[in-house]
Amino acid sequence: MLEEKNARHACPGVRRRRVVSLLTSVAAPAWALPRTWIGGNLDWLDGGMMTFVHAVARPERLAAVAPVVASMLTFDKVPSTPLPILIIHGAHDDQPPREGGMRRNPIVRRGQQAPFKPPEDVAQFWARANRSLAPPKVGKGVTLTTTTSPASPAGAVTELVVDAAGGHDGPGSAPRRNGNAPLGAFAGAERVREFFRDKRRDPP
Repeated sequence: MLEEKNARHACPGVRRRRVVSLLTSVAAPAWALPRTWIGGNLDWLDGGMMTFVHAVARPERLAAVAPVVASMLTFDKVPSTPLPILIIHGAHDDQPPREGGMRRNPIVRRGQQAPFKPPEDVAQFWARANRSLAPPKVGKGVTLTTTTSPASPAGAVTELVVDAAGGHDGPGSAPRRNGNAPLGAFAGAERVREFFRDKRRDPP
C-alpha cells in the first residue's frame, strides 16, 4: 500500500482523496515493486507530518517513507525499528519554515501546538534512530544539496534533499503562493520512485 493524502497537490488534476487503489494497481506494477514491499508513504505538508507520525509509530509496517515539504513537532518517541527515509525540503519554505518554528500564516498558526523542527534536526533524529552510518555523505548540485547517511548492516538509510531555490509546494506543482515557488530543481516523482525501488520489508 502506498498512500497519498494530499493527492490534489502532489498529482495535479486529482481531487483530494486517497488514491491507494490507483497506486496499488498502476504504480506498483509499473515500478516493479517486489512482493515483499508492503508499504510506503509519500505525502505533502500535513500528509507528510502524518507520514512522520506513522513512521515513528508503525515502522514495521512500512518499507520506506518520503515526506515532502513537511516536518516533525517532537522527538519524544523513537521508532522501534530502522526505516529508510527520504526527506525533501525547500530552503524558502515558510510552512514549515526551513529554520523551524511556527507557521507564518497567523490563521493556521493558531492551531499549532508546538514549533516545527528544522529539517537538518529531523534528519539527524532519523539517522540516529536508523543507526545510519556517520559521517553523512554530502552531494551538491546547482541548487540541490543531498545529505545521505548510508545504512549500517543493522540499520537503514537516511537521506535529506534540500532545494535552495524551492519553496513550499512539491515538485511539479503549479505556483500557488507569491514568493514561494515549488521545488523545481529535480523530478520529485522519479527521485522518490528510485528511493522506493529497492526498499522492502517482509510481512511481520
